[in-house]
Amino acid sequence: MSRIRRAREAAELAIQLFRVDGDVLGEAEAFSTLAQVLSVGGHAGKGVEAAQRAAKLSSGLDPVTEAIALCTLGMAHAYNQSFDKSAEALLTSIRIFESEGLWAESSLPRYQARAAVLYQCFLHRYCHGDILSLESLKSLPSLQNVVQGALTQHVAMTCPPGKVQSLLDLSQGFETCWLGDPDGAASIADRVCAGARKGADQPMVWLMEIWLRAEIAWLRKDWPIAEAHAQRLQLLSKRAENEHLLEVSYLLQAQIHSAQGKDGLAQTQLRLLKAHEAQLRNESLHTSDVLLHGELNAPAVTKMTSGAQFSTQQGPFVLKDMLTGLNNRRYLEQVAPGLIARCAERRTAPVMFFLDVDRFRHINASYSRLVGDAVLKVLAQIFGTVAGTADALARLGADEFVILVDPANRDDVPLLIQRIRSEVKAYAWNRLHPELEVSVSCVSGPGEPNDTFDSWLHRCELSMCIEKEFRSRAPA
Repeated sequence: MSRIRRAREAAELAIQLFRVDGDVLGEAEAFSTLAQVLSVGGHAGKGVEAAQRAAKLSSGLDPVTEAIALCTLGMAHAYNQSFDKSAEALLTSIRIFESEGLWAESSLPRYQARAAVLYQCFLHRYCHGDILSLESLKSLPSLQNVVQGALTQHVAMTCPPGKVQSLLDLSQGFETCWLGDPDGAASIADRVCAGARKGADQPMVWLMEIWLRAEIAWLRKDWPIAEAHAQRLQLLSKRAENEHLLEVSYLLQAQIHSAQGKDGLAQTQLRLLKAHEAQLRNESLHTSDVLLHGELNAPAVTKMTSGAQFSTQQGPFVLKDMLTGLNNRRYLEQVAPGLIARCAERRTAPVMFFLDVDRFRHINASYSRLVGDAVLKVLAQIFGTVAGTADALARLGADEFVILVDPANRDDVPLLIQRIRSEVKAYAWNRLHPELEVSVSCVSGPGEPNDTFDSWLHRCELSMCIEKEFRSRAPA
């Protein structure tokens, strides 16, 4: 079992035990821990939910616990690319710590605020080719003095002071690099390397330093070194199970390849990232939605049985996607075996339509996560109109949807892809944003008698990769 999985299960168990004992602050602290684990482990959406639960439980009871929860919420929002919400939560955390006289403790949300801006700048470069203005970082130059001048007694530090200082230095290194001074940035990286305690104890410092050195090599157009550092970041992020920086490593390699005109290699990195995100969504099924929403009492804890039976105490919402109101992957896993079996008896083949939104990451980064969520809701309505009431429509996660069709229930199956694309194209997307354009990719694949839902979906995912590869190589 992975380190992240063990940490998540330990935090979930702590939540249940604190709840049984009636220890509200203990439960809040455990939710904060769960939020951090989920966010680092690639499930920032669920991390946001857990951190919100922690903040709600601690509000008005203990300011330090609330400040820690808000700091974790800010980090989760940033990893989820909701940067305005991240800034709001982190600013509140800083104010609470400082109102309690905990100046050293305020260094962690201050670092997270800088890290969120750096991540936003990185994504902006990926989508638009240039770095956002770094003016917002300049509002925090006095932070070094705040930390260094703080009392040595750290009442509520959830992160070692030396680690925070090293991360702050590295954030300054990114700013220096992106302002066009690779030598100054390299000097900062060397200083951190010489003085920081890294490796197994402080993997985040190690990974951020590698990322910075890749950026420095890129600025110098030292492509072999830039590629080597980006590949090393990918390898070590996997070992450290830091899914956030693993995503960065895929996008960084894609950008470095693209800057050299190696578009094929850049597309390969993006496809690998897409496949990895699909794997993460599968793993997220093991995280208890009920636990995050506080609806599970510890004595009544039950696990999903094998097959498609769920505990009645979990409620029907376990099968629903919270954003769009559509069914979710669990629902498809329940209905797919029966659909395959019925069609096998009739010697027909059910059809899976696998859809995703083109350049959805660009939509989120360019127009905000709020617009991205609105796009998904509109698409859910469009797909629901095209899909019949007898068809199984669900959102898998992120920007991916699936429709399962029994050909016995409709005679227009071959025309569905064309209808979907036409409806999406006809929608007035400028209602959501004046410059917004939305299109979808769609492939279909028949189910086979021996299929599981996973094997059926896997074939469709491969077909999608092949289609996007073909499209990327087609002449403009």
